[in-house]
Amino acid sequence: MAANSCGIDSDISELKAAQTDMDREDILYAMSTTLLFCGPDDYTKAVLASFEYTSFGEHFLESFLYQYKQSMGRSYQIGDDWNRKEMSSIIDSGLDHHILRVGSATGVYLGKYEGQSLIATNRHVVRGEECPTLEISNTRDEKINCSKIIRTGSELDYAFILSDTVIDEAPLDIEWKKMQKSTALLTAGRGYNRNEEQNFLEEDSDLCQIFLADKDGETMGCDSSPGDSGSPVFLKKEKKLYALANSTGSYILSFTNDTIKKILANKKLHGIFRLQSSHMVPFYRIKEDLSNSSVNFESKKIISCIINKGCLE
Repeated sequence: MAANSCGIDSDISELKAAQTDMDREDILYAMSTTLLFCGPDDYTKAVLASFEYTSFGEHFLESFLYQYKQSMGRSYQIGDDWNRKEMSSIIDSGLDHHILRVGSATGVYLGKYEGQSLIATNRHVVRGEECPTLEISNTRDEKINCSKIIRTGSELDYAFILSDTVIDEAPLDIEWKKMQKSTALLTAGRGYNRNEEQNFLEEDSDLCQIFLADKDGETMGCDSSPGDSGSPVFLKKEKKLYALANSTGSYILSFTNDTIKKILANKKLHGIFRLQSSHMVPFYRIKEDLSNSSVNFESKKIISCIINKGCLE
C-alpha cells in the first residue's frame, strides 16, 4: 500500500526542473514527507537526486538516512549481494594464520617485535580493555595472551598489542604507498551480520575495492559489519597488507553494483560514500604519524620498525 502511494518520481522531476536553491531545498524537505510512503529503493533514488541536482546532498543524506533508520532498520550490504563467505582465498594465501580474534572484533599479527608478538587492531576495539582480560585467539581457537596494549595517541583508528605468546609465522609484507581508487582488495574478519557465531569470513567481491581517501583514511566497497573492526585489508593481487578495516555504514541503501561504480566515477556524487561504504585506515596514513606530535614515542618506535624491513622477525 505504501509503495503504491509513493510519489518520489514526481518529486525528483520537480527537483530536476527547479530554478533556484530555495526551490530545491523546499522540494527536498517535501521529499522527506513523500518518503514516509515509499520503499527502500525510493530512498536510494532520493539520495542520488539530492546530489545530482542540488548542492544539499551531504545535509539531506543524513536526514534521509535518519528517516530510513526509523522505518527500514539496519542494512550493511554494499551493492547487489552480501558477499561475505567462508575463507578460501585467505587460506590459499596462508594469510589466515595472521588473522586473530581480538575481544569482540578482529586483529592481525604483524610479526615478532623485540621478542614479542606484535598485533594491530583498531583503537576503538581495545577501548576500555585491559590485559590480561582481553581475549585473543587465532582462527584455530588457540588462546594468545595479552601482555600490553599500546594506545597510540593518534586521531587515526589504530592500536598495537604485544603478546608473550609465540606466533610461529613470518612477518607480513606491508604496502606503505597510497594505491589508486578501484584497486581490488581482500579482507577477512568476524563481523556478525548473517554470522551470529562470528566465524571468520572473507570478502573479495567485485566491489571490494578502494573508493576514496578522506581525513580518517579511505572508503572501500567491501561488505563488513560490527566485529570486522581491526580486520586486515590486503591488496587482492599482491596479498600485501594495505589497511585495517575500522567501520561501516549501518544503513546502506539499495544501490546496485553499476550505480556504485557510477558514483565512483562522478566527483559530484562522491559525498554519498561517506555514509554508504565501509572504511579503512591504510598503513601509508599510519606511516604519516611518525611526524605527528600527539603520537607517543612507543608507537612511533613500532611504526619505524615495521617500515624498515628486517626489523620484524
